[in-house]
Amino acid sequence: MKKLLLYILVLVSSYSSLVAQQVNTLYFMDNVPYRNKLNPAFQPLNNFYFGLTPIGYTGFGIGNNSLTVKDIIYKDPLDPDGPPITFLHPHGNFNNFLKAIRPNTLIGTNLDLNFLAMGFRTGNSYWNLSVAGKTSFQLMASKYISDGHWGLDFSSYLEAGLGYSRNWNDRLSIGLKAKYLWGIMQGQVNNDVKLDTSDGLKISGTTNLKLASPLELNPTDLSSIITGGQDIMTELTKPTGTGLGLDLGATWKIIPNLTLSAAVVDLGMINWTKNTRSYTATIQFDSNDVTSQLFSPNSDSIMSGILENAIGVDSTIGGSYRTYTDPKLNVGLEFGLVKDKITLGLLSRTMMHRGRMFEEVTTSLNLKPLSWFDLSTSYSLMNGRWSNVGAGLGLRLGFLHMFLGADYVPMRFVRYNTFNYVPSNTKGVNLALGFNIVFGSNKDSDKDGVPDRKDKYPGTPRHVAVDKKGRALDTDNDGVPDYQDKCPGTPPEAGGYVDSNGCPLDTDGDSIPNYKDICPDTPEAAYGRVDTTGCPADTDGDGAPDYVDKCPQTPKNAIADKNGCPLDTDSDGVADYLDKCPGTPVQARGAVDSTGCLLDSDSDSIPDYLDKCPGTPV
Repeated sequence: MKKLLLYILVLVSSYSSLVAQQVNTLYFMDNVPYRNKLNPAFQPLNNFYFGLTPIGYTGFGIGNNSLTVKDIIYKDPLDPDGPPITFLHPHGNFNNFLKAIRPNTLIGTNLDLNFLAMGFRTGNSYWNLSVAGKTSFQLMASKYISDGHWGLDFSSYLEAGLGYSRNWNDRLSIGLKAKYLWGIMQGQVNNDVKLDTSDGLKISGTTNLKLASPLELNPTDLSSIITGGQDIMTELTKPTGTGLGLDLGATWKIIPNLTLSAAVVDLGMINWTKNTRSYTATIQFDSNDVTSQLFSPNSDSIMSGILENAIGVDSTIGGSYRTYTDPKLNVGLEFGLVKDKITLGLLSRTMMHRGRMFEEVTTSLNLKPLSWFDLSTSYSLMNGRWSNVGAGLGLRLGFLHMFLGADYVPMRFVRYNTFNYVPSNTKGVNLALGFNIVFGSNKDSDKDGVPDRKDKYPGTPRHVAVDKKGRALDTDNDGVPDYQDKCPGTPPEAGGYVDSNGCPLDTDGDSIPNYKDICPDTPEAAYGRVDTTGCPADTDGDGAPDYVDKCPQTPKNAIADKNGCPLDTDSDGVADYLDKCPGTPVQARGAVDSTGCLLDSDSDSIPDYLDKCPGTPV
């Protein structure tokens, strides 16, 4: 019997930091359909999934946030080969036990069982429907007895949820899930009894017990369930309480390989109305006044006399009261390596229970080499010990997907005689597993918004707009995708005449693109002196381009030479287009008038260049 009690103590005290009530390791496993339980903005890789109880999803955990096995039971330091001892043993260390207890200690267990779950993709959106049963038991107490505050909670309810998430663009996703809560049973104890030992022993305060159940219960006569004339099956089909819940989440890609995500989940309340009972015990005890309480007229012992004078109990049947689910804030950061086939994750989980915050930080290494395979390892920094790690595996075989995840896997075991392989340094173990029917895949290795199965152009850089085949958009159809195109809006007539930057080619460098250039071999000397067709400009229209024209203002009726100057065939100094006397002899050069005719200064009919007697009188 002692061994059995000791083993139960080991289990309750050591297993599970179930304060978490979620398996953090699943947070960064892309191919697990139920990842949206941790953040409703997450979309599964599968286009469709379907799961039925009990194999769809099962989550379980039990434990506390303070103690490990080695804080409670260990080998006798004075007799290592003898039976194990506890902290209460004369050889035990009670002070170490007290140091291990946190100011607010939470011991609990929970079971999350899926009855029905399905989800499907429609474009950039994802819908999911789920029906699950949830049961939890939690005991929270203060480390210091004088504080007097502790509480116990037990609840069991069904949760029917409808979720929706949408990828608004390649960086932002949002999601929400509305839930209807069908209460089955609830019980809670709120204790506010304080101890004062400054002057004797004084105990004062109240303890309140509340119950709500599908069947009418009488704590003093449980047989009334059967003999009270209740139709059990009919009563079980009616809710004991009803309520609403909500999950909200979002993801944001800060840079291509760094994603920030945040979610508030399990935000809800239940109003309990059926078969409710409330018992309030008021305690007022003062050891200095115990002599007057030794005997009561109706008591038959000293103890009953004290109890009758020190404790008063009031009870209420009926009415309603409200409880709240334990909301959790999940904030994650994931950094991708090797095209996101390897990622590093950091998750902060903050849970609120009875107005107190319980924080946990989990790091993880995630391997995602294939769309059908996920492997994750994790370590929880605050609620674990260095001997604990988490692990998760997601595997798809055809249309069947299976996964298994746990946050606190014991790594160190100790054998205590008949207790074989007891995890000595473990506070918790959260476990989740499931099997689902899945179809399709939305794995997108290059994160371009087109799943691998449809992507004809894999390896697209991040944040690049693509078409439905995964090809980078080329708005101007010049053969260069928009994200590389430095000259957007290239006209259709440019055809394939563009460079690697999407800018029209200009082979001769005259600033006129090839598709417009009818003079493709413009010399460098003509740069800046070409017309809109890419040909060297000829401003005066003399047939000599400006860059070689030494006579840039040649009249339009003049015939010019290769230098753009008017021709003077007889070299008499008068351009042909002005020369009325062409063929002037070489020896007459310089002896002509403005019309190119020979000069005859004395008008003796002998041109000057031949006149040996110039100045002949008229």
